[in-house]
Amino acid sequence: SKFDIHTGGIGSEFQHHNNETAQSEAHFDSDSSVNYFLHNGHLTIAGCTMSKSLKNFITIQQALEKYTSRQIRLLFLLYSWSTSLDYSDHEMNKALSYEKTLNEFFINTEKNLGSFQELNHASADTKFEGCDLILNNDFSTAKQQIHLALCD
Repeated sequence: SKFDIHTGGIGSEFQHHNNETAQSEAHFDSDSSVNYFLHNGHLTIAGCTMSKSLKNFITIQQALEKYTSRQIRLLFLLYSWSTSLDYSDHEMNKALSYEKTLNEFFINTEKNLGSFQELNHASADTKFEGCDLILNNDFSTAKQQIHLALCD
């Protein structure tokens, strides 16, 4: 049997996944048992991997007592899935700063759109034609899908 994608933490790359590959290839008499390995980065705290055995972890509930779910999501969005993230107040401050930047952007966009509408005595939608309408519809659909995914 062959896997298309096999995932695990970066710590499993060697030796665990190498051993799995050797065992599977020997058992199934094939050259490759997995097409793609995806190794995600660790979530660390103070430079150490969070773990129950070390008792150096923060529960989601504890994080939510200090930060909003949106702020925590933004923290994760600031990092690639394949890199490690060291959870700390310093890293959360980066997420808070990014949230502030996003909020200011949307406030300014709304303000400028309102000014545009007042100057033209019409809604911005009335200025869209042909390709603009299609692009706006695609953008609105993508925006809604992102919103729903982040609210999950």
